[in-house]
Amino acid sequence: MALLAGELARNDVFGEYYKTRLAEVGRKGSQLVTQNRLIGNYKGCIGYKFCSGDNEEIMLCTASKQRDMVVCAILLGGRDKDTIFDDVKSVMDYTFTHNEIYYPEIPPEALEDIAVEHGQELTSSAEITDSKNIIIERGTYRQIYNSFTREEKLTAPVNKGDRIGELTFYNDKGEILRCTVTAAEDVKEMDMLFVFKCLLYNLFNI
Repeated sequence: MALLAGELARNDVFGEYYKTRLAEVGRKGSQLVTQNRLIGNYKGCIGYKFCSGDNEEIMLCTASKQRDMVVCAILLGGRDKDTIFDDVKSVMDYTFTHNEIYYPEIPPEALEDIAVEHGQELTSSAEITDSKNIIIERGTYRQIYNSFTREEKLTAPVNKGDRIGELTFYNDKGEILRCTVTAAEDVKEMDMLFVFKCLLYNLFNI
């Protein structure tokens, strides 16, 4: 349920549907009313589902977006409606109060062009495609540091996406994020035809 709620939050295709408290249906003014009491009553609530089963257990799956962070909360097997909503609100209040999103700062040195031997280009540009924002304790971003390793040079042929290094972020508790530095473009291997073309170009541009 947590994974499903997270994906729904990332892909807000049905956002307005989930946040609707009351809907008119049919031709006689019939109404559908959500049982999720947090919709419209909790800051930033973006909806989802409240339901009960045959064994009288109840379940709440909900989420809230405040500032740039979405918190999903799921409670399974509750017995009392008032308690389940109060518990979920407490969980989300605590999470928003004590946590924030950290946007990793990529050091420029990690993305510098890298030399390529025997290639039709002298260098290849670098990129990081698997970096992501992470949740940290509020106010601890100054404690985060990083380290990276890179190959000194590559040998052609080079394919876009080839691994050329690694960038890792740490805080006082250890590693919190690891990213891969990759080649951002293809570099073909130098062949005789390419060498011949280069010779002709240099000859006629002396």
